[in-house]
Amino acid sequence: TAVLLTDTLVIASRDVELAVEEKIKKDRAYVDKLKSFFTAFDASEDGVLSEWEFRAVIEEDKVRAVLSLMGVDIRESREWFEELSGGCGYMTCDQFVQGISRMKGDARSQDVWFLRKSTDKMMQDMVEVQASCAEVKQALVGLRGPHLPTAAQALAGRTGAFTAEHAQGGEMKVAI
Repeated sequence: TAVLLTDTLVIASRDVELAVEEKIKKDRAYVDKLKSFFTAFDASEDGVLSEWEFRAVIEEDKVRAVLSLMGVDIRESREWFEELSGGCGYMTCDQFVQGISRMKGDARSQDVWFLRKSTDKMMQDMVEVQASCAEVKQALVGLRGPHLPTAAQALAGRTGAFTAEHAQGGEMKVAI
């Protein structure tokens, strides 16, 4: 039984090696096909795809069908261009190949990818909002006046929450 087990493990090891080699060949062929698509899509032959070039080709049914057979289902060409180009208005061959390769898979994989990108963008926006709020808080702490120091202290978290309302005559009432 030890000899049988050893022979089985050797055969399994060879199968894994063959499978890995086959996967590498398929991946290279996939990348080569995407590069040839990029070259065909680049009507201006300047080495980059504009949104117009991308959308003109992606809107064609045959192109969508071929990409679908390759595991890429492009529904919204504008969103795809925006994501693949990184928002810069054009995309290079590397951006095209890497982006399409990442989005290869069933629609659920693509949906998750778009959701992740949207979430990343929202998180970036939130960080910017937090930074702006910190600047406003710093500015309020530096202000002087009869009512503002109390409000600034409340904003800085020193005394608790506050609400401010304009009373008649332009005075500011601060309730802590």
